[in-house]
Amino acid sequence: MRCYREGLVEDLGVVSTRAGEWSTHSARYTPSIAAHASDALIPSEAPFLQGSGAIVIDSFALVDATGAETHAVGHGQETAFRIRYQIRKKGLRERAQVFIVVSRNNIERVCKFMTDRLCFDELRAAAGVIEMRLPKMMLGAGQYSVAVQIAAEGYIEQDSKKFFSVDPDVYHCIMYALDFAVVDAGWIGEGTLFEGEGEWSMEPAAAD
Repeated sequence: MRCYREGLVEDLGVVSTRAGEWSTHSARYTPSIAAHASDALIPSEAPFLQGSGAIVIDSFALVDATGAETHAVGHGQETAFRIRYQIRKKGLRERAQVFIVVSRNNIERVCKFMTDRLCFDELRAAAGVIEMRLPKMMLGAGQYSVAVQIAAEGYIEQDSKKFFSVDPDVYHCIMYALDFAVVDAGWIGEGTLFEGEGEWSMEPAAAD
């Protein structure tokens, strides 16, 4: 159960249920400045946005090699995803997990990036910038959409059965964070989702 007030959302706890029975659940909510200052809250204006708000994403962008925001990147060019964040939960210190998921035409997931090596420390730095750099854009020519999520330390490992939009371990998820296009793909980047790279070798055949 969540309460939305003046652009903020506050979690009021889990609704009680009994298997196979109708039940009534009630919860009392009293607006509190202190609670809003100390609790984790997410702005609720944007659609496709979920999370408990312990860490929130202020902005998400694709940037080119110069650091300028862009919505079109050439195949094979250097690029990066940039996340500006705030830690809203007082005293939080953990290796929260960060996910970037790229889909084609808002349907087919074609690429996922994840890290659990970044330490979020509210006392040391309550806000900051994360960059995930790609030396070369390997996706083929086409239109793509991106989702971004920050979740609690160990989120993937716990294999939670809770739906992500009501899971308190999902701190912030933006389902449709941005759209971008891969262009100037040439022969190798046209008509494919991903250009693969590997190590090639050649040896002479053994003599009979």
